[in-house]
Amino acid sequence: MIRTKSILGSILALVGVTAAGLTAHADDLVQTFNFNDATPTYNVTFNLFNSNIGVLNSVTYEFDATNVSNFSVFNLNPSPATGVDIKSVAHVDVFGPIGLSQYLSEDITAEAANYTANGFLSQVTGVTGNTTDTASVALGDLSAYQAPGGGPLAGQLVINITPGTYQGTTPPGVFGNLDSTSTTGTLKIHYNFTRVVTPEPGTWALLAASSVMGVAGIRRRRRSA
Repeated sequence: MIRTKSILGSILALVGVTAAGLTAHADDLVQTFNFNDATPTYNVTFNLFNSNIGVLNSVTYEFDATNVSNFSVFNLNPSPATGVDIKSVAHVDVFGPIGLSQYLSEDITAEAANYTANGFLSQVTGVTGNTTDTASVALGDLSAYQAPGGGPLAGQLVINITPGTYQGTTPPGVFGNLDSTSTTGTLKIHYNFTRVVTPEPGTWALLAASSVMGVAGIRRRRRSA
């Protein structure tokens, strides 16, 4: 009898381990927001993490923005001018939910360095700069990103955009001008979490049946002996 109980305990332990292996796995949810400098300030509503589906491990912001600018360069010198540096610098700030810190503060620079100005007027178009970055939310702030019990599922963040401004430098007799600029970008919020899954009733039944069959087989062998 002691041996039967020992084997039965081992089978039930195996069932427990198997079930545990079915109950959780890591996953990732991503929300994506597009922005551009046609709207200087975006008040973005995003979805909080629904704690009914699992345990939130981390929150990460992913940022990608592009500045495309067009310039005019005026050269008042009788000969070509070298060493012209023309650039436009845009800026984007991202603020998290109310009461939390600023997460991202990025310059996006479109620059044509060491440009040579030939003649009186040069058009420099399609000058492009790109910036990418990531920022992780402090573990102590994760509660601001989740809805306990699946409660209110909306959060707020703010994206502030300063369009590109001219910051170039030119040699004597040369002048630069920013004709137009455009800043576009994408902000992503990544929720990394451990999903909690309740096995289907059929799975529990299969595991239970396996354990019963194992015990029945042991008992039959004992009777035959």
